[in-house]
Amino acid sequence: MNDKTSLPSEIADTKGNGTIRLGCVHCDRRDQEGISMLPESWESIASVQEWVGTQCDLVTETHLGICPQCIEVFERSDAPDPGPPPWEQTEDEKNPDYQRLLKVHPIVSQIVNRDCHVGSEAKSVVQHVVAKLRNGAGTLRAMTPADRRKLIDDCIVQHRHNWKEYVEVMSGFTHTTGSQAGAELPSSLTGKKVTSLMRKHKMTIEQLAFRLGTSMKRVRQIRESGLTDPLAVRDWIQAIIGVDPGPIPEKFRIANRQEEGSCCFCGYPLFVDDEAFDYVGEMFCSTTCAQKSRGW
Repeated sequence: MNDKTSLPSEIADTKGNGTIRLGCVHCDRRDQEGISMLPESWESIASVQEWVGTQCDLVTETHLGICPQCIEVFERSDAPDPGPPPWEQTEDEKNPDYQRLLKVHPIVSQIVNRDCHVGSEAKSVVQHVVAKLRNGAGTLRAMTPADRRKLIDDCIVQHRHNWKEYVEVMSGFTHTTGSQAGAELPSSLTGKKVTSLMRKHKMTIEQLAFRLGTSMKRVRQIRESGLTDPLAVRDWIQAIIGVDPGPIPEKFRIANRQEEGSCCFCGYPLFVDDEAFDYVGEMFCSTTCAQKSRGW
């Protein structure tokens, strides 16, 4: 637990203007809305967002902490470890996409999550959010250019996050677990892999020997010992699958919206600042997808 007196500077400087909505991270109590001072009986208080508007229902909690009742529960010896406060990020969360998503206004996030299908165009998502504002397009026109730009960007960021999350779920969370992004094209093949490829493409030892111009004895040896020469690996793969495996995929980072698209194999959306792979003239999200697109 943090000491009560060691509050962040932005909390200690809060003026008594009645624009604090304090919530507990462990329970659902709602008795600290519209207060002007932070209670001393609470602990680990942190500011999560600024007050917007003049009505309480226009903003979620401005500060989060641990209420006295939860402090008593979680200080018992048999209480479970509450873990770090939600505003303390883990290593997985320290990435630009997550940081940008945290800045999306909660009202925009709620509208997009509730009403907008992941397959909708970004333009229609922005139009729908604007229509849900108090005065519709009039509210948008009354905003400053900077606020207007942020509203549009928030709509697009939240919508794209939902799209990526949908693809993650439908693909079995392969990107989240890193099973695709961490794969690399092999410079060698084990005998087991050669045998597996031959079975997958219904290639017999005699057929492969004919395609490679070698003996069946040599094919049997490779099925046992494997291949270590990158050039030989490419030749054997091409002979087995019947398609040129192409050069090694070239890794690049998407720099502008004109380059955005989706993986040509799994359909994973790729946006600005995402890493992608250029392979035989097509864009892929990983080398594994590049491999699978050629049947190996």
